[in-house]
Amino acid sequence: MKYFIIAIIAVVGLAIGTSLFVIGSPQKARLRRFDEIRVQNLQNIQEQVFSYWIDKRMVPTELSQLNDDIRGFRVPMDPGTGAAYTYEMKSPEQFRLCANFALSNKQETERPSIKDPYYPSYAYGPYVGVQTWEHEAGTVCFDRTIDKERYQKEQQMLPQVR
Repeated sequence: MKYFIIAIIAVVGLAIGTSLFVIGSPQKARLRRFDEIRVQNLQNIQEQVFSYWIDKRMVPTELSQLNDDIRGFRVPMDPGTGAAYTYEMKSPEQFRLCANFALSNKQETERPSIKDPYYPSYAYGPYVGVQTWEHEAGTVCFDRTIDKERYQKEQQMLPQVR
């Protein structure tokens, strides 16, 4: 009976150790989740910047201009630190978004057998080039350029409401 209990404890310990090795520690999972939220926040901010551009034909000069009580949007803050994301207007159609990531996601997003762009260019929204949210650990910036010519062509194709 004594050896049976020791064997059970060893098997359970080995299972726990193996699972921590395979999926990572709870702390690492928490950091990874915060990074996923950071990317989602940056994507939401990017879409709000585009909506602002549609209305004003220029990107905002600062993120606080995106806060809108009618639409119910407030610029999100970093989930881990509570700090504001870094934003820079580079031109009326260009902007930069930056965040401080805890971990790299490059290994997770690599697709060695698929050549970029895998999807047609229109699948990436109104931005020039292929969007990527790959990042290393630390502060990473994403430069975006709104393709105003493509948007104007799409606007002309919309039916006119009378």
